[in-house]
Amino acid sequence: MASLLLWVLIPPLLGFIILGLLGRTLPRSAILTVAWGTVALSFLFALSAFLSLLGVHPDSQRVSDVSVYTWAIAGDLQVHFGLLLDPLSATMLLVITGVGLLIHIYSAGYMADDPGFWRFFSYMNFFIFAMTLLVSADNLLFLLVGWGLVGLASFLLIGFWYQRPAATAAARKALVINVIGDFGLMLAIFLLFKHLNTVDYGYGGPNCIPGTSGYGVLTAASCQQLGSLVSLAIPLLLFVACAAKSAQLPLYMWLPDAMEGPTPVSALIHAATMVTAGVYLVARTHVLFTLSPYALPIVGAIGGLTALFAATIALTQLDIKRVLAYSTISQLGYMFMGESAGSYSAGIFHLTTHAYFKALLFLGAGAVIHALGGEQDMREMGGLRYRMRITFWTFLIAVLAISGIPPFAGFWSKDDILGALLTQATSVGGAARYLYYGLWGLGVLTAGLTALYMFRLFYGIFMGSYRGAGPLKHGHAGSEEEEEEEALTTVGRRRRGESALYEIYEVPAVMTVPLIILAILSTIGGLVGSFALFDYSRWQPLNAFLAPVLGSAPEGNLPLLWLSTGASLIFALLGLLIAWRRYGQGFVYKESRNPFYRLAYNKYYVDEIGIALLINPLLWLGRQASALLEGGLLDGGSRLVGRAFSLVSAGGRRLQTGYVRNYALAILIGVVLIILYYVVRG
Repeated sequence: MASLLLWVLIPPLLGFIILGLLGRTLPRSAILTVAWGTVALSFLFALSAFLSLLGVHPDSQRVSDVSVYTWAIAGDLQVHFGLLLDPLSATMLLVITGVGLLIHIYSAGYMADDPGFWRFFSYMNFFIFAMTLLVSADNLLFLLVGWGLVGLASFLLIGFWYQRPAATAAARKALVINVIGDFGLMLAIFLLFKHLNTVDYGYGGPNCIPGTSGYGVLTAASCQQLGSLVSLAIPLLLFVACAAKSAQLPLYMWLPDAMEGPTPVSALIHAATMVTAGVYLVARTHVLFTLSPYALPIVGAIGGLTALFAATIALTQLDIKRVLAYSTISQLGYMFMGESAGSYSAGIFHLTTHAYFKALLFLGAGAVIHALGGEQDMREMGGLRYRMRITFWTFLIAVLAISGIPPFAGFWSKDDILGALLTQATSVGGAARYLYYGLWGLGVLTAGLTALYMFRLFYGIFMGSYRGAGPLKHGHAGSEEEEEEEALTTVGRRRRGESALYEIYEVPAVMTVPLIILAILSTIGGLVGSFALFDYSRWQPLNAFLAPVLGSAPEGNLPLLWLSTGASLIFALLGLLIAWRRYGQGFVYKESRNPFYRLAYNKYYVDEIGIALLINPLLWLGRQASALLEGGLLDGGSRLVGRAFSLVSAGGRRLQTGYVRNYALAILIGVVLIILYYVVRG
């Protein structure tokens, strides 16, 4: 079964090579054939691998590990490039390639007029290859390779429009912050290798139980060899990498700036791929996180604070892509909270549903931006529901899903996480109990804020009347819908000081078809994950499918679970109601002088504080070091050497007098010194 994974990896890599070498000379139809075809093949093989696991009886071992080749041998150390197929990797591959394929199809319309068309799809294929390598590797070393390649691919995609200074700055920022995380991952791998002499995962069952067979960093035999300090340091170092890649406090700053890339890139990075790598890593190495009683509470605390922190910022933003970016940060915090409660399957479940509705949100936002000629400011939108009907309805489904409104996908996965947090709070003692009660409260509050800022965004884009710049052509009197449609027939736009008239219209089918498919997944995806994985004539929920790898989640008390569900739903409906009362008739922006609003609007001045406390001191130190090295040591040293040679040459010049008697005297002195030397030596 794992041999199928090799065919998941190869097609997007070939697509990247072909388009990178020949893309400039190929027609657009050939570029799309290579780009779409390679990702479609990868998706088909990932689907085959997934179905092959469903065909295995649940009582059997749903794990297949194949060593493709031996990469290095040094004494007793052997490093293999192997591919691991288990329920976790199969689920991740299906999400990555499936959603990635839809984004590839959508991109053909969004990037149709871009001169770097071939280069864009080359980078996209490379990104898919890097992510598939990351989740299918059977050891930490090749996971690190995929981890680094994902960072490189994101750098290329975020900075795709390299002519824009903001895009190149955002790409550099993403790369630097992710390198910080890479350093934490490397340190964790070094510690594991030092203490266990291996970097392979191994297979010893879902839990760290004495006596379990297997050899690897995730097996029971290995678990017993780590001391208490090391067992805490390793998961925390791993989480540093997760926090950087998945944009958690305090390493989240790169993700909102990544909006400078094309919108399909934002969908690919923020939906199914890069930002979920940290959630995957915690789930994959969950055995290591359970070794210390402090690791998971720390993960949960950071996730909870991040979820609330990002949600409050999203409430105030005006750029539609930045609202979605902060929403992604908040939802990732939800996933880490679920994993911190020991329900790793709940985190992965929310990862899959999030991939559907967040990809749909970004692609829907991209359709709006495309129709408005690049406009991203919510203040310049409104009333688009009559001109972009498909985008309107699909975007509404995504908003309902992320807000946790039943029966849409986000309701089921978010409910799983909140239920796991409340269950954990009632089953642990000491300070941890209050922590998990607090995390549950943060989760419920964030659910209400999510509904509020997402419906604020929805109403701001589609409801009310159009607020864009330029003259409107008003037609005959009629119904409100007819007047609105007539008003939107021709509108002016303001872009770089230009004034032009253009039609507002629905995007082409190549862009709307992926929206419709993602809308269907956002509607039924939660039901499938909760009840409907077909398995030997019975329906099996996703957490049971993942249990052989991640273990079974703690079972909660049914009344408590209903309480959690009811509380989250009430807060979500309350957020929806507030948004409707305030923005339902159209978005009206009024600059507020409320200090809390200004604080959130300016993103809590995190960037400014970072520049003042970190960047500027480092720059000052660099300038001082440069002045010392270049001015004091290098320039001063070179001048000192030149001065020394000048003095030596001046002294040598004084010996060359031109008088024969002086030379004869020097020879005599030399002869006398030689005779004295030999006399002294006896």
